[in-house]
This record gives sequence, C-alpha cells and structure tokens, in this order.
Amino acid sequence: MMMRLSAIPGNGNLKNHGISGKIRFDPDHLVPPLQSHLVNRCRRLLTLYTAWLLFTLVPPTLAAGDTWTENSWLAPPGHLVDIGGLRLHIDCQGEAGPVVIMDSGIGGFSLEWTAVQRVLAGKVKSCAYDRAGYGWSDPSPHPRTTDRIIEELDRLLEKEGLEPPYILVGHSFGGYNVQDFAKHYPVLTAGLVLIDSSHPEQFSRLPEIPAHREQARSSDIVTLFLGYSTFKYYPEDVRFQAMEMMSQKKMFETFRRETMNFDTSGKQVLRAGRIPEVPLVVITRGKRAWPESPYGDALEASWLEMQKELAELTLSGRQIIAANSRHMIHLEQPDLVASAIMTVVREVRQGIAEKSPLR
Repeated sequence: MMMRLSAIPGNGNLKNHGISGKIRFDPDHLVPPLQSHLVNRCRRLLTLYTAWLLFTLVPPTLAAGDTWTENSWLAPPGHLVDIGGLRLHIDCQGEAGPVVIMDSGIGGFSLEWTAVQRVLAGKVKSCAYDRAGYGWSDPSPHPRTTDRIIEELDRLLEKEGLEPPYILVGHSFGGYNVQDFAKHYPVLTAGLVLIDSSHPEQFSRLPEIPAHREQARSSDIVTLFLGYSTFKYYPEDVRFQAMEMMSQKKMFETFRRETMNFDTSGKQVLRAGRIPEVPLVVITRGKRAWPESPYGDALEASWLEMQKELAELTLSGRQIIAANSRHMIHLEQPDLVASAIMTVVREVRQGIAEKSPLR
C-alpha cells in the first residue's frame, strides 16, 4: 500500500491509447504498506496532500455511472453485477470447480490478476473482482472496512450464482478480507491462499519510527514510501488499460478511505475468531522491501515473523517463499502463485471426492 506518483510522458505510443501527460498512481503495488503505524503518523499529511494533489491535478477519466462501448479499449473484461444499488465488476475465466476468488491489496484491482488467471485457464474457474471504488466498480458510500467489504463480496458471489465453497486468494490488504470472509462464512470457504498478506496485528506490532533524528535518518523514513513501478509486470495487452483505470479519481478516494480504516479492519479480523480448518498456503516475498538500516532490519524481521504466524493459522498451513519477488508476487511470479492456488485446488477436490457418497 505504498504510493508512487510519476508523470506519464505524452509520447505518441501512449497517445495511441488515449493517455497523455497524466499522473500515474502505483499504489499497494509497491511494498508493504502504509498499513502499519506509518498510517497513524502520516494520516493527516497523506489526507491533505492526496486531496490537494490528486483531486486537483489529476484530470478526470472515468466516473461512476460511465459506460463503455463494446469496441472501447476501456471496456471491462468481465461485467458489472448490481448487488443492490451498487455495481461491482467481476471477471471469471475457466469452468472447473472449485471457484477461486481473488482480492487485491489497497489500490489494486482485477487486472493485476490477468497473468495468474491465464496460467489457471483450463484448470479451474478463477474470478478476479474490483472492490467498490476500484477498477470498473461503483464507489460505495459505506465505510471501507473489511467487514463491510466482505458483506459486499458475499452478495456479489450470490448474485453471480457462483457455487460455493470457494478458494479465497488475497494479496496484502486483500488478505485481511479473505481471512475475515473465511471466519464469517466458514461453510462457504474451501481453502485460502494469502499472498504477502497483511497480518491483523501488524498495525501495533511493526516497530515504531525512532523518535530522534540520530536514531533514524530522514532518508530512511522516506525510503519506506518509495515504491517500484509494477506496470512493467502487467501483460502488455492490458498495461495501458491498467494505467488509465488506476488514474480515476474514485480510485484515489477509495485508497484513502481504506487506508484510514486499516487499523479498524485489522481489529475486525481479530474479533471474527478463528479461521476454519481448510487448506492454507501463505506466499511470502523473498526480496527485501525496507531500507538497509537497523530500523529496516527490525521491520523486515517483524514482517517475516508475522508471515510465519499466518501460515500457522490452520494445522495444514504451509509457507512458500517467493525468492524473486517483492510485495507484488502475483505480478512478478504469476506461475508460482498459480501453482500454489492449484495445490489448494487439488486438496479441495480430493476432499470432495473422499466425501462423495459414490465412494
């Protein structure tokens, strides 16, 4: 949930895609998150700066209620589902069950799962969706907290007629959501894959920023906010579409609202109780995300400790280290993520077969 702003040069190649001189937002996509104590300390600065810069300098693109023609290069890959005054976008590929549901981190949306879905094609039905306010989905007037988000997801899956139980895949903040969904709807949950997922206690457990300048150079703190561009990891045929969709004003507002409610969401996940005993795979980044400093070392150690704890949420849980990735593992190593998902799919299918009355 880190943020990077950079100007997109208005060269001819980009103009061919309808993009010229816009501000690009490359959020969660970057390194583990503004989801920590940094949210608290940077809350006012982020809110004011984001409101001024993003909402005044970013030219309008698509707004709620906009429509797309069939030939538009911005047409959604899936379709919009009305869940009761709120339309959410979902894109399903494949046919075989159990259905895999994918949820992104703060600032992310369905297109970042494109490469993973293509690897899974022909093996299992996978559905990537846009939370309210992201991608092609309508913004929501309701609080952007995990409990509210999973209520909307439950309605979406029911309206779409997707047969449960589901395998839930969550990246970063999306990991909050799928953990919470599994706890509230255990009967609808067949398995979990957590990708460099947020830990519900990380807001309080990540080390505090040292108070004195001699303990931490200002550059160390700034480095925490410097991400790496992940657009290059998108498949080329959707890359410019992703850039355009992520420049929407509604996306910036949703990013802000989810970030401001991050601590509340973590507490909601904790209060929901235990995760059901289902197949679980935790994928953790193998590349360092924080600066080379004593403070960065402490952050890395804390993050890795919490990732290990996530893998211990069920008796059958296991952890995989994505050696060649930073935070956006599903973009950097889609084959690895698809393989982990299929591991859970096979376990669920085997369990269903063993329970079959025909055996």
